[in-house]
Amino acid sequence: MAPSGHRLSTAAALLKKNLDFIAAHPKPKRPISGFLKFASHVRPTLVKENPSLNVTQLAKLTASKWKEADESLKKKFSDEYLEDKKKYDTALKEYNAAMSKLDPKVVIAREEEIRREKQEKLKSQEKRAMLKRKADLGQPKKPLSSYLMFLQDQRSEQGELPYKEWVAKMTQKWKNMGESEKQTYQSRYLKAKEEHDESMAKWAKRMCEMGNSDVLPKKLIPSPSTSK
Repeated sequence: MAPSGHRLSTAAALLKKNLDFIAAHPKPKRPISGFLKFASHVRPTLVKENPSLNVTQLAKLTASKWKEADESLKKKFSDEYLEDKKKYDTALKEYNAAMSKLDPKVVIAREEEIRREKQEKLKSQEKRAMLKRKADLGQPKKPLSSYLMFLQDQRSEQGELPYKEWVAKMTQKWKNMGESEKQTYQSRYLKAKEEHDESMAKWAKRMCEMGNSDVLPKKLIPSPSTSK
C-alpha cells in the first residue's frame, strides 16, 4: 500500500494537470446576436449624440434604430452572427469532448469559479461605466480631505524626492503638526464640503428633471411626497 503522503502528492499532481488543461482550453464564448452586434456598432455614436440618456433610454433608442435600419444592414449583422454560431458550435463540441476526459468535479468547480470571476468583472465594468456616466453628466467632484489639502500645499517641497518618500515625509510632518494648524485645514475642508453638498443637491435636482435619477444615491432621490 502506497504511503498517504505519496497518494496526496499524486492526487495534487493530477489536480494540477486537470486545472492546467482547463486553463489552456477555455470554454468557447457564445456569439452575440445580430441585434447586439448592431447595438455595439451604433452605441458610441448614440452615446455621443445623447449623453444625458440613461441605460434604459439608450436601450430603447437602440431598439428603435434597429427597427428603422435598412434590411441589408440587418442582414449583414445577422449573417455575421450565423457564421459565428457555426464556429461556436464546432468549438463547443470539441471543448465538451476534451472536458469529458477530465475529473467532472474539477471541471464543475472550475466552471463555477469562472462564473464568479465573470460576475465580478461585470460588476467592475458596470461600476466604471456608471462613474464615467456621472462624470459626463457633470457630477460635482468631492472635496479633498484636510490631509490631502495639506499635501497639495506642500507640493513645492517635493523637489527631486521620489513621490513615495515625499508622501512618507509629509505624513510624518502632518502627524507632528499642532492641532491649531490642523484645524485650519479641517475648516477649509468643512467649507468645501458644504459647498459640495449644495452643488450636489442642485445637480441631483437637475438629474431628476432629466430622468437620470438612476445615477443618484438613494438619499438624494426625493420621495414622492417631497417631489410634489
